[in-house]
Amino acid sequence: MQGWLIWHQRNLVLHGGNLQEPGRLNARASSFLAEYKEARSQLAVPVFNGLSQSWQPPEGMLYKLNFDAAVFTDITASGVGVIIRNEKGQVMAALSSKGPAVTDCKEAEVLAYRQAMEFAIDAGISDLIVEGDNTNVMRSIASAQTDWSRLGNLYDDIRCLAGRL
Repeated sequence: MQGWLIWHQRNLVLHGGNLQEPGRLNARASSFLAEYKEARSQLAVPVFNGLSQSWQPPEGMLYKLNFDAAVFTDITASGVGVIIRNEKGQVMAALSSKGPAVTDCKEAEVLAYRQAMEFAIDAGISDLIVEGDNTNVMRSIASAQTDWSRLGNLYDDIRCLAGRL
């Protein structure tokens, strides 16, 4: 950060700006670092605490859709698992399928989410609570902001599919 601030200061001076004292540049660098650390802490994903978690049924007359993805680097493929249960825990529908080669686990989870939504629509099940284990993917889907990343179109697809339920 200090390197960028020094470079930026040099450009300002070259283009007619005022020279700031070094102490002020250090203070700005410290401020940027504190802001960065605060932003990272807000995005932190909860760490598994070792306690066993058990499936909880949905409330009321809803269904719960759980999905997960797996990445198989040895066969350059991914896998998708989906299960839909009612409020009593009874399995209403399940899916296990081979997916495409992916670049990382986040891509695998997003593709699994989309396939899970398509599966629920095909099965005719609409009143759903969706659960996945990748917190970042779940946050991205829940966000109303446009995502300009390589996965942004997939997030839009999932939101569109959710609108059909």
